[in-house]
Amino acid sequence: MKKYLFSKTISWQIEQCENYIYILNNETGKYYMLESVGKEIWLFIAKNYNFDEMINKLYSIFNIDRNILINDTKDLINNLLSENLIIRMISNEIKDIIN
Repeated sequence: MKKYLFSKTISWQIEQCENYIYILNNETGKYYMLESVGKEIWLFIAKNYNFDEMINKLYSIFNIDRNILINDTKDLINNLLSENLIIRMISNEIKDIIN
């Protein structure tokens, strides 16, 4: 099962009143904002959910077509990986390269 961790080079916070998550890459100075499904995915990473757990939970919350949900979640995770905001765990080892 694929699991992800936050990169040590970021800071993030939840804006409760605006329902957003703001992320800062401390190395590049770039800011990012997640809302809706993206925000939920980020919080699932914080809770150490694996990919399948994320999909099942997102499906129960949003009731979106499962294939669209899988593809969109993969796209977001790949974007987060490419921006070095998260890293992938494989076999209990941390891997920060996209395959």
